[in-house]
Amino acid sequence: MNLLAPIHTIFTWLFAMMVSVSPISQHTAETEAEATARYESIAQDVVEVVFDESQKPLFDGADGRIKTAAVMIGIDYFESNYRKDVDVGSLRGDNNGSWCLAQINLGGSRIKVNDDGSFSYFEWRSADGWSGKDLVSDRKKCFKAQLAILRTSFKCDVREDFKLNRYASGVCDKGGQASFVRMALARKFWNQTQLKDDETFVFLKEQKKHLLSLESALIFVQSHVLYLTP
Repeated sequence: MNLLAPIHTIFTWLFAMMVSVSPISQHTAETEAEATARYESIAQDVVEVVFDESQKPLFDGADGRIKTAAVMIGIDYFESNYRKDVDVGSLRGDNNGSWCLAQINLGGSRIKVNDDGSFSYFEWRSADGWSGKDLVSDRKKCFKAQLAILRTSFKCDVREDFKLNRYASGVCDKGGQASFVRMALARKFWNQTQLKDDETFVFLKEQKKHLLSLESALIFVQSHVLYLTP
């Protein structure tokens, strides 16, 4: 068994799906290397959020988290085209009220992801929750907020095509066309992989172990180099 292949595959799958709809060459405000690195970072952050065991996925089944990741990056394409200026918060939609790649519409409020996976809004002066600036300074907060909002939207309709109505429009009985095209793209994405959640969890944990071991080794080497340096 190749221990590196599955963890490598989930990142390259997400990266490939992003590039398939928004090629790196479109991002002229940054170099190809910068855009590539940012795409890779986006994929990394999506995986960290979706494969956090405390986070409930949108779907049941052996590939529920894989499908959840597909929905999220599909939505983010429609919401932001993965643009750098949206990613860093210099360009915002809905009269400057929508933030980050997922275009979380805060208006002037803050959002809190609750322990049960739901979310709450607070006024901007509150100490609770995250502001829009928080969502762009830490992209994982953007994705955690997105996932919480998606959980609520998924409850709106038993039909898969219309589970994003509320995410797209703010209410359950509107946004059907936007939901339809976004779910169609998500299905296209998840049909491009045979990854399963359990194997991905295993390899994420293996990757973390390898990284910790490497970090310890580097610290050991650096400490001895400093000791030996005259």
